[in-house]
Amino acid sequence: GGAMAPAPLKTPRGDRLAFITYYKGEYLLHSRDTAEPSKEVEQEVQSAAEGLVDFQPDVTHDVVPENKRRKKLFEGLYLEGRPPLNVGVTSSGNFYGGTAVALTDVLGDQLFSFAVMSVSSYRVYTGSYTNLASRLHYGVNLFDQTQFFYPYYAQYSQYYGQDPRDLAIATQRFTGGQVFAQYPLDTFRRVEMGLGIIKVAEQYGDQGVEDLVCQQSAIAGLPCFINNGWQLPLSARIVQETTRFAEYGPLSGSTFSVGVTAAPGIGSFLQRTTVDADLRKYLRLGSTSALVALRGRGFYSTGDNPDYFYFGGNMEMRGYPYYSFAGNQGFFANAELRLPLIHLAATPLGIIGPLRGTVYFGVSGAQFKGQPYQFSTKEPGFSYVNDPIFGEPVTGWRLQDGRASWGFGLQLFFLGYPMHFDWTKYTDFATTSQGWDFGFWIGYDF
Repeated sequence: GGAMAPAPLKTPRGDRLAFITYYKGEYLLHSRDTAEPSKEVEQEVQSAAEGLVDFQPDVTHDVVPENKRRKKLFEGLYLEGRPPLNVGVTSSGNFYGGTAVALTDVLGDQLFSFAVMSVSSYRVYTGSYTNLASRLHYGVNLFDQTQFFYPYYAQYSQYYGQDPRDLAIATQRFTGGQVFAQYPLDTFRRVEMGLGIIKVAEQYGDQGVEDLVCQQSAIAGLPCFINNGWQLPLSARIVQETTRFAEYGPLSGSTFSVGVTAAPGIGSFLQRTTVDADLRKYLRLGSTSALVALRGRGFYSTGDNPDYFYFGGNMEMRGYPYYSFAGNQGFFANAELRLPLIHLAATPLGIIGPLRGTVYFGVSGAQFKGQPYQFSTKEPGFSYVNDPIFGEPVTGWRLQDGRASWGFGLQLFFLGYPMHFDWTKYTDFATTSQGWDFGFWIGYDF
């Protein structure tokens, strides 16, 4: 514990004293009125003698040359902090759980981290070592992670009815390692490099569905997107972070990440080149905690065995099923107005808050290589919004294979977890869904 960094503060209420406290592992900012003393302490005051005074401390410390030595590489490893326990619920009702452990040495130069996560029934295991002794950070990362998504989600209604998600699940498993380096260009920007070897295993949960998909792709003259094999990815990325955070999430600033990954087709190794970008901007409205949050993410992968991305649900495309968009190229963009409603509320269940409101809009699209795709059209046709099977006749400009949604929501902090309640409408800009689709999920906003 302790109080530190005192500073005078001019306020409309008069002079105050600002200072920082450290208590139970947390730093807090305080201010106090200086009109009345907090405590009076008896102290003998002596006037200074003229000229310089030779100060002699009560306790002297002498350097013993024989005891000087270089710190050992992993000396004094200890837990960097209390391992967190994370839980979450996706917009499709899939539960998430995970924890992480970090070990560092006495000067914080060496860092070991281990994490385990689970989404639905799929596991992610990672372990890394990072050397932080100099401006250039470098290390190694080992992992075995399995993730699921819903490729070609819309096509399954004709085979399996209205809710085909259980049969449409596909998995992507990465097992391998990577050496990496990070170099800060300045306070807010850094460059990241990586070189790894990874085994890729992709499949559907139902073998019959996988065979059907590959057969349909062959009939259409398209390659089956399922990839299995090894790859040697070389990656480079530039990152900027100026975002300032409050207890409920981002408040102001911006963040961007732009990178490219190339995996050469040496021998039987999978060959691909991938470019992706994630841009975020937060515009604070005056001195309040209200803000406009903007985000855009795009990706493009090509080559003999292109990579693919999946997104949807939660904060990415509100109202749509979790990970229901997939493709080798695509994007999603979000615009949100976030407003404070209640800072804190005392209830029989305890303190609840802050309670914040959100008005949001999102648009997205994704496609696989060779897949017939048209994001929008001006031609008369049929809208998928209110009748996804037969379609509703419409005219004018509209989304055809693209998707969009808008709505409003509430963000409530309860027991330390950010809980979201969203009411969403779907639109193709020619037609809007008739009812509101309710969704619930746990997690921080982008």
